[in-house]
Amino acid sequence: MPKVELKLWSIGVLMLVALIVLGAVVMGDSAFSLPDHQSAGTAARVDEIQTAWKAEGYLGLHTIGMVGDLVFIVVYSVGAWRAGTSLRAYGGGFLSILGLFTMAMAVLFFVTDITETTLQLVQMLTAKGVDWMAGVAAFAQPIKMAAFVASFFAVLMGWLVARFT
Repeated sequence: MPKVELKLWSIGVLMLVALIVLGAVVMGDSAFSLPDHQSAGTAARVDEIQTAWKAEGYLGLHTIGMVGDLVFIVVYSVGAWRAGTSLRAYGGGFLSILGLFTMAMAVLFFVTDITETTLQLVQMLTAKGVDWMAGVAAFAQPIKMAAFVASFFAVLMGWLVARFT
């Protein structure tokens, strides 16, 4: 009987938890968070956020956080893809369809989140907001969130169904 591949997916989930906790602990009193930067939408708003981070002494930490986010994106996406392909190994039926769905959501998450985070990082490293980059990042944010949530719960559901049927 096939087994649902969860190792890399689980590492990705743990990385996300670590990034969230570290972000909250290290930058708890910052005026803006990474999600604020993600949804900024305009160069002026990006500049406002980055200026505040610089004044607070958090610009470097947020930049490191974005690099950590890039690593998370790759690990989680590959892990969700592998979980989906392992669900496909169960043959036809619900688990196979759920596996395809998981794989599709892993790809959608990867494409949208890597785009968003790369554009954010470029603006951070150049210390200048760019309207089209901020706009694309803000557009991608809700899509990547939906794809993450969908892939996360699809993997959990697939694992539970495979385990208990």
